[in-house]
Amino acid sequence: MKQNPGAVQNPEDALFPETVLTIRTAWARIIGVPPESLAARGTRIYREKNDSSVVMFVSLFGVGIVVGPGWAITAARDFTDKELTSHAQLLESSQPRGGQPLGKPGSISVTRFPASRFPRPQS
Repeated sequence: MKQNPGAVQNPEDALFPETVLTIRTAWARIIGVPPESLAARGTRIYREKNDSSVVMFVSLFGVGIVVGPGWAITAARDFTDKELTSHAQLLESSQPRGGQPLGKPGSISVTRFPASRFPRPQS
């Protein structure tokens, strides 16, 4: 695949630090984890919620996040983050528990950001 020389390789580099912090804080509240736990790229966070039958996988700035009942957490440990982004994979791994989609799957994923037309303010 040809690389775009103007593209930003790390999505965090295309955003102001305050924006990244706001996004992390919002997701941390949704998931129920401390915001700083979402800062270590290349890690995975598991949040067991046995009061819910919903299984969710989110990839946020290089951190994989799995939320769901204990059986889903156990099953997720056998898959890579890339595999968990597959709607079909989540459905297949939840079939023994009667897994069904909540609706039409949709996803927005950006791996490279175009170079900004607006320069960042100098500090």
